[in-house]
Amino acid sequence: MNNKSKQPSKFFATLIHSVGSPVVNELPFFLVTACYFCLKSTLHSLPAVFGNPHLDYSLLVAQRCFVGLFFSYAFAAVAHVVSNRIAKNMVYASMFIIMLIDFFLQANTHTGIGAETLRLVAETYTSEATEFLQDYLLSSASMKAYAKVAIYLAAFISLTVIKNKWGHNMLQRVAAPVNWLTLATLLTSVGFGECFVVLAQLSTTEQMMSYCEYYNFPDPVSRIIAATKTLYVSGKETQQAINANIAIKPSTPRQSNDSINIVVVIGESFIKWHSPLYGYPLNTTPHMASEAACNDLITFNNAYSPASQTSLAIKNILSCNSVSNDEKWFDHPIFPTLFKQSNWNVYLWDNQRGYGQGSMWTFALNSFLYDKELNPIAFTENNPDCYAHDGELIDSFNFDVSSGGNLVIFHLNGQHHNASERFPHEKRFMRFTCDSINRNEQWLDRSKKTAIAQYDNATLYNDYILSQIYNKFKDSNSIVIYFSDHGEEIYDYRDNRGRKLDGDITPTLCRYIFEVPFFVWYSHGYKTKYPHKVQALLNAQDKTFSTDDLCHILFNLANLPSEHYKPERDIMHNDYRERIPVAYFGEKKHKIVK
Repeated sequence: MNNKSKQPSKFFATLIHSVGSPVVNELPFFLVTACYFCLKSTLHSLPAVFGNPHLDYSLLVAQRCFVGLFFSYAFAAVAHVVSNRIAKNMVYASMFIIMLIDFFLQANTHTGIGAETLRLVAETYTSEATEFLQDYLLSSASMKAYAKVAIYLAAFISLTVIKNKWGHNMLQRVAAPVNWLTLATLLTSVGFGECFVVLAQLSTTEQMMSYCEYYNFPDPVSRIIAATKTLYVSGKETQQAINANIAIKPSTPRQSNDSINIVVVIGESFIKWHSPLYGYPLNTTPHMASEAACNDLITFNNAYSPASQTSLAIKNILSCNSVSNDEKWFDHPIFPTLFKQSNWNVYLWDNQRGYGQGSMWTFALNSFLYDKELNPIAFTENNPDCYAHDGELIDSFNFDVSSGGNLVIFHLNGQHHNASERFPHEKRFMRFTCDSINRNEQWLDRSKKTAIAQYDNATLYNDYILSQIYNKFKDSNSIVIYFSDHGEEIYDYRDNRGRKLDGDITPTLCRYIFEVPFFVWYSHGYKTKYPHKVQALLNAQDKTFSTDDLCHILFNLANLPSEHYKPERDIMHNDYRERIPVAYFGEKKHKIVK
């Protein structure tokens, strides 16, 4: 009976010993990696906590540190199991290489290891990699990165020497408590590892984007796991989109005598209620107001974005799908492909291509738009560079548009956060100050009024950008459609800046986040040649529609026959069916509440 009772306890003791052995035998390696992971987690959590006073800092740090401790244990366990000295050294080296890459990227590009990094590595040619290394390998920032890794490496070597000379007997004496502590740490780490369970269940790029932005994985190993899953999910969606674009049937080529230019300008974070064309008291859009006074610009009053995020909004705007009909963007072709197939020149001039490199929202859109298989079949040419301000982007577009047959898409930085960086700090674009904001809500102080004023200055600059676009096309047969990808909040009706859903979808929230400015400008030549289309647009000014119906408006304007054209979704057509739009807030869909 005693032997039987001893068997479970002996097995349990053996199990505890086996669990703790990697830490006991690889203690220098474990301590150095644990220090690295815990420091990364602690420092990485500070911005998230300061940005959100409701976060529990101690819980956030504990969660991330325990996940880091689990990875430290995993590396130590592999090193412990491997008996070959060369293989063991490779395990050590792999951890220090990960550290080096992480510190190097943070120092030189201000991004860590992520989905965009892995994609760029996969798509970068040897010559490009060589140029990158030549530029950064010996930079002062790189030297600081090397120094950090050298400190960790020196600590590891020093602890290893101490252990080999004097530590064996001591480790044997403390093995039992270390084993128990290791077990407790592992069990706690598994409890905190729910983030990876959630990660495994996500199935769309936008879900990945929202979750990675929410959890903000601090250490490079977590980011590698998240990046690998993101690449898989986005690659699957992009491949479906590519297949949908390749599978489209040949369209009727554009007639050579059709000289029209269609220009689509996608703004960023433009709150329509910050334009006097929609009743704002400050004169933030004088150029558009002037064009409207000359009857060359039509203001639409009930346009809605299909999503609160740039990437998801633009994917659905470019695609021929319908969010309201529960259709996925990647199951349908994008309208640039249909135009290009019909012998149109299609230009994408995108100033957000280089914005926030390494961030999830940039990756989510760019991995689709600039896919090496999709981009050539959708676009004739892309802008080679990005610029600090949108005016430089517009100046860089120098194609001859006199012969027409051009679809031009400008994607602006617009009033993107931080708005004060979106315009040149010249006197003509710094018209508004905190004293210009004549409001007295209790949550408004001078700093918040200054933020509103800077947003209004960015809106003023955006108006100037549109005037520059109009000037480029005024002497040709051209029509320009402008709208914002989504709305925004800048302390308009509550103490909030950005796009935050902390309760129900309300009419006021929809008014600022989903209701977007939508303007159509046309040249004198266009108005003369197509008066019936101008009249159809005027008749549609007050119709409710979603900007994911854009492709049908464009097919009508271009006289482009397509099986994807749906007259019931074309606000210019008599068969247009008006309905309440559906939009994504994050990755969840909601009906617009008016």
